[in-house]
Amino acid sequence: MIDWILYHWLVRNSFDPEALTPLVAADPDALTQPEGACPDAPTQPEGADPGALPDSLTAPVGRDWFGLSEAPLRLDDVNEFLVRPSCGANVVFTGTTRDHAGNRDGVDLLTYEAYESAALRRLAEVLAEARMRWSEVVALVAIHRVGDVPVGEAAVIVGASSPHREAAFSAAGFCIDAVKATVPIWKRERHSGGADWGLEGASLINAAAVSNPSPSPEIGSES
Repeated sequence: MIDWILYHWLVRNSFDPEALTPLVAADPDALTQPEGACPDAPTQPEGADPGALPDSLTAPVGRDWFGLSEAPLRLDDVNEFLVRPSCGANVVFTGTTRDHAGNRDGVDLLTYEAYESAALRRLAEVLAEARMRWSEVVALVAIHRVGDVPVGEAAVIVGASSPHREAAFSAAGFCIDAVKATVPIWKRERHSGGADWGLEGASLINAAAVSNPSPSPEIGSES
């Protein structure tokens, strides 16, 4: 029943669940170290599922960590996953739930729902697109909560590591923009006036259509 409801919600919001673009990361070769990448970047073992997040939120062996979890997202695990000997830049963005949204005050709980199979494919697509745009990036993360998330907890974490900070900042900025623009995840907010779906709904696009983030004015010469 829930899949039927989600399917029709997606159709009403101009998203065709069957019209996903080909998933580059589904190719095992896409999970191996590309020519010219940092030499310490480990490869994904055969048969591993980089998108599976067990309750323990154990990071995969490899360079890409994406997935959905009903358990809290652990920032320490993300930082540990991103740190690589050849990388001097590790950039992490954490999106936490807040106590208001638009004219809704007193928000105390957010419930995230996802069309899971499509969401996982889109998360992987985001990371694959980031790798094509910033080839020196070594490790990437895009993980998102589903289910009930109290105010103040992490709802989404993205991250990137690379030898230099410019690529890490750009890739991480792209990943959070692309997650919000392409992945079929939506939220219901419980607030002082009741409970309603989030106010930020929009038609979904493909990762390739997401613009690169504007360069940070603080980023000058690489270090």
